[in-house]
Amino acid sequence: MSPTEYAHPESLVSTEWVVEHLSDPQVRIIESNEDVLLYDTGHIPGAVHIDWRRDLNDQTVRDYIDPKGFAELASRIGITPETTVVFYGDKSNWWACYALWVFSLFGHKDLRIANGGRDKWIAEKRELTREVPTYAPTQYPVPPGRADDKIRAFTKRHWRKARQASHLSTYVPLVGERSSHTWFVLTKLLGFEDVKNYDGSWTEWGNKVRAPIQKP
Repeated sequence: MSPTEYAHPESLVSTEWVVEHLSDPQVRIIESNEDVLLYDTGHIPGAVHIDWRRDLNDQTVRDYIDPKGFAELASRIGITPETTVVFYGDKSNWWACYALWVFSLFGHKDLRIANGGRDKWIAEKRELTREVPTYAPTQYPVPPGRADDKIRAFTKRHWRKARQASHLSTYVPLVGERSSHTWFVLTKLLGFEDVKNYDGSWTEWGNKVRAPIQKP
């Protein structure tokens, strides 16, 4: 497929697009990596860092931050509900897509991925900096809730549906953070409307007593 054939072509931006919008006050670039130390070695100018463990996850229970925590995060990085947020990162944008998916849980509308991620930016010898930007804090409104039932799958509520969904009305990827990449492709590029991400991943399923698995 060419980019013009994507269901939501605006969701995937080129490195050229990023360069053109580095100084755009309506755009915020976010780097999110599996390796949380990479950002400090050099990042896209103006990009802020989101640590997926510290910033996106609750520190006392196995879950994401709550709506109040998300509003505090968004306010700290200086965005409003109208800001265009562009994510990029290592490992083929796995964790960038994960961060985008978490932002989707809280209803932020304009979310995009920089095509090729950190590796493509570096391969093209584009500018990197170690300077950490500062943005004026905003007052991001607390979202009314999380879209857990719309884009998130749980073993008790959705697993039977996933096993029966050969027609792909509901498709549940199975590898946590990396499956957010699949979720992004299915929803934003291919246009499937009812896609849920099983963020519990093999970590949860593989540790359940007597949980069935299928061998090749």
